[in-house]
Amino acid sequence: MLLYKLRDNRFSLVMRTLMHCVVCWLLGATALYADDATERRIQISLPVFPRIVAVDNDFKKKLLPKDHVLLVFVYESSQAQAQRYAESLKQKLTNVAGLQFTAKAISVHDQLGGKAPVPTALFAAERFSEQTFTLVVEYSIKQQRILFSPFVGDVERGAAAGIAITSRIKPFFNIKTLERAEIDINAVLMNLSKRHE
Repeated sequence: MLLYKLRDNRFSLVMRTLMHCVVCWLLGATALYADDATERRIQISLPVFPRIVAVDNDFKKKLLPKDHVLLVFVYESSQAQAQRYAESLKQKLTNVAGLQFTAKAISVHDQLGGKAPVPTALFAAERFSEQTFTLVVEYSIKQQRILFSPFVGDVERGAAAGIAITSRIKPFFNIKTLERAEIDINAVLMNLSKRHE
């Protein structure tokens, strides 16, 4: 009888260990899939971002001297990641609406603190905390600049623009943010886009 109990305990321990390993693997695989999906959204968003910036009806008023376009990839924790996205955009595009452009990674603190010039538009290079995100949104509204975020849920929480992926990719706009920032988007594109009222 004691032998059976020992065998049962060992079997139970092995099964619990096995189940623990399976659960850990599933959680890891889910996180990996989520990371892959997010990275795909970002890569899809990169060439869409400057096209949306260029259909701001006041786009030409938001250029740097000599009609230069400055696209800023704002980050809080990962400069390397933001720089990678900026470099990736430079490889995908040669100009924005026929104009020369610069894509730069700049920290949220430098951008909001006035240590960097006001850009033509901003790209959220990472998912920000609610507090940081609110500050970046308010900065973009005050400066009347498009804040583009590739992350799911960010347009609903205040980013001016992003993408919606269903059977096809569509620009996605937050109408309230656009109105507060007095940003007027080309009507033809707006009619083809998803909107968050």
